[in-house]
Amino acid sequence: MIAETAEMLDKLNIDTCVDNTGSRRASMTIAAFMLPAILTCLAHFHTSHLAMKRLLVPWNKVEWPRLHVLQFEDPPQQVAHGQDLELSLVDRNGALPSQVALQYRYVGDNSA
Repeated sequence: MIAETAEMLDKLNIDTCVDNTGSRRASMTIAAFMLPAILTCLAHFHTSHLAMKRLLVPWNKVEWPRLHVLQFEDPPQQVAHGQDLELSLVDRNGALPSQVALQYRYVGDNSA
């Protein structure tokens, strides 16, 4: 019985029995969308590797590389009421960003 079935299957062309155009079309569509994504990840390997680590292990403290590292030069600890506040800000990585927002608190102000 098994031998007869195997012989019958050998005579049949399975490709004509099963329509695989839908699965083939779906595979080609997936490949068309995945190829640019994979090429982009390979072109920017360090950044994409860091992004994948942050997505897959969000509780890990992996920091994004900083474009700007802002630092005040010799900031005053306190400024008297009515006195002008002058600050000098530098970027340790090069040029300052085009916009910088400054937030400050008064001594004793606990609203953060």
